[in-house]
Amino acid sequence: KRFINSFFDCELKDKDSVFIKPLLREGIVKAKTSNKDHILVYQTSKSNKKLIEVLQKINRKFIVYGFDGGKKIGSISFKSISEKEFLKDLISCSAVITNGGSTLISEALFLKKPILSIPIKKQFEQIINAIYLKKLGYGMFVEDANKELIEKFIKSLPSIRKKLKNYKRYDNKEALRKIEHEIKLLS
Repeated sequence: KRFINSFFDCELKDKDSVFIKPLLREGIVKAKTSNKDHILVYQTSKSNKKLIEVLQKINRKFIVYGFDGGKKIGSISFKSISEKEFLKDLISCSAVITNGGSTLISEALFLKKPILSIPIKKQFEQIINAIYLKKLGYGMFVEDANKELIEKFIKSLPSIRKKLKNYKRYDNKEALRKIEHEIKLLS
């Protein structure tokens, strides 16, 4: 059996595959979310240095993970990866800017955070995730970030939050039940 996890629902045609929602960290499931003034930026690809230049031109507080931590440029704070700090900043952010990986997208959606996805070029999974974010109204998909597109995203936060009110939260129990069920069938 193959377990296919995704934040968006999809029909599987392969009888050997089972659809499950992504498993979430306990810190996310138990979080008491808030919306402070910062936007969390997570970029695992250091090749997107242009994004930092663009963020410097926008009058907004950004907390950036994925580049060298410990420095500050204007309203941009750079932090080294630390699960505890990252979760704190994610839980309290007003929005997320990320590549297009499913883990952060799933966690941000669970917390009902609007997402601007800038997928790594030629990364099929990230592009599909970004397309579905846009299609469902939970965020924006852009191929390259520029000042105008990020400002457009920031202006659209109220309408995206309104759409996110309909996002159905879930816990890990259903996915774990499906996994257990399939294991028992194989035994």
